[in-house]
Amino acid sequence: MLIDDADKVILKKLLADARANFSDLAKELNISVPAVVKRFKKMKKIGLIVGTSLVLDLSENKNMFVQAIRIELVDQSYQNEVIEKIKKIKSVLNCIPVIGNYDIFVVAYTRNIDDIKVIRDRIRKISGIEKIEMSTNLDEDFLYVENLL
Repeated sequence: MLIDDADKVILKKLLADARANFSDLAKELNISVPAVVKRFKKMKKIGLIVGTSLVLDLSENKNMFVQAIRIELVDQSYQNEVIEKIKKIKSVLNCIPVIGNYDIFVVAYTRNIDDIKVIRDRIRKISGIEKIEMSTNLDEDFLYVENLL
């Protein structure tokens, strides 16, 4: 995957505001609007950009905690069904399949221990789950893709 500094600027601006104006990006980069569009389409084509999403800033609310939840399935055949059910749980920000010691990774926000128990208990009720491991992350920075650029 080859991206250059201009692509990184476009990505950072779009991460800050997914509705950023391509005309403004072109002016900042001193390139044409069609060049920005071409770069954007290239990053979509190679799979770097797959859509737009809302990113929450939980840092303002000191009563919020981010939960990292790792799930091991009984069998891979349960994966899509389990992911769809978990995504319906209130407070779940993201639920994705992963490769490694676990099969699914979930990010959720909670206010207190009761919220953690509610999420845990709702996940436990879903059939096909072998093991759940939860941890509380007090540093929400890992939620933001722009920290990876």
